[in-house]
Amino acid sequence: MKSIFIAFDQAHYERIVDMLEHNNCRGFTAWQEVQGRGSLTGEPHYGSHAWPSIASAIITFVEDSRVDNILSLLHQLDVESPKLGLRAFVMNVEKTIYSEIICKGSKFLLPLHHNSCARGVIGSRARLRI
Repeated sequence: MKSIFIAFDQAHYERIVDMLEHNNCRGFTAWQEVQGRGSLTGEPHYGSHAWPSIASAIITFVEDSRVDNILSLLHQLDVESPKLGLRAFVMNVEKTIYSEIICKGSKFLLPLHHNSCARGVIGSRARLRI
């Protein structure tokens, strides 16, 4: 699993959320107003009188197989409006608090270290998610 952190001009927000949804990336966390500037080019996004634009940020967690497609779509959006600014960073996800696993048609929340569903056995510590 990978996390993708996306920092962008707020004008991109709806298009990025729509793109994630159309690519089956349901879960994300968004920050509507963040400040910053790019390390190489681009104008600062400070929300001030001198630098009035505002940035937003989203982090999403996806399967490894989805990363290249999402980055490609984000790159296309950046190329369409390069002055607005859009950056994406991919990081490995080492652990999560819980794993939602579908096993034989039922959803279970399993402890972080528990892997019995992958072996075909539901462990005694599994709890049905309702």
